[in-house]
Amino acid sequence: MKHEIEVQFEVGDVVWHKNLATNEAIQTKIKSYQAIINSDGSSCVIYHTKDQCPIVNIIGKPSNTNVFATKEECDSWHAYVPDNN
Repeated sequence: MKHEIEVQFEVGDVVWHKNLATNEAIQTKIKSYQAIINSDGSSCVIYHTKDQCPIVNIIGKPSNTNVFATKEECDSWHAYVPDNN
């Protein structure tokens, strides 16, 4: 069965993500990615970056742990707070 997932970034794209300890925006490039469809029907994309950081973007659920197109987008998200559940 073939499924299609639209990815936001392609290999070689310059992107930004947060250092979760310091909340600083870091510039890097997409090295590779994997698109995943979960058993509950949700989907996500795991982006592997040049700085060796795998980042999961859940489709339709932006968060402070995502990959962003610009530094401004990355900076606009609040600092990472681990879930205490």
